[in-house]
Amino acid sequence: MARHAPEPAQRGGSRLKPRALRGLVLALQLGSVRGAARALGISQPGLSKLLRELEAEFGAPLLVRSHRGVAATPAGTLVCEYSRRADGELALVRERIRSLPGAVR
Repeated sequence: MARHAPEPAQRGGSRLKPRALRGLVLALQLGSVRGAARALGISQPGLSKLLRELEAEFGAPLLVRSHRGVAATPAGTLVCEYSRRADGELALVRERIRSLPGAVR
């Protein structure tokens, strides 16, 4: 059964959820939405919903699901790559903030 591309989200602001992006990255690393959900401490249906919302936000399918697990579509590969970079950059920001005078530790 072929999947159709989700409708793009309405313009006017992103609704990207960090947990959805982490779920996508984990699902691709682990090859399983169920395993990614377990690693995030949420239900598989909950993560599936977040991933559908992410696909709607980008207006394209991000995962190909099969009996052998999940794989990235070309759009999924791009989102995953940028998500990893953004996560790394945010980790650097957190580090820099902790080193500022008066920062809460």
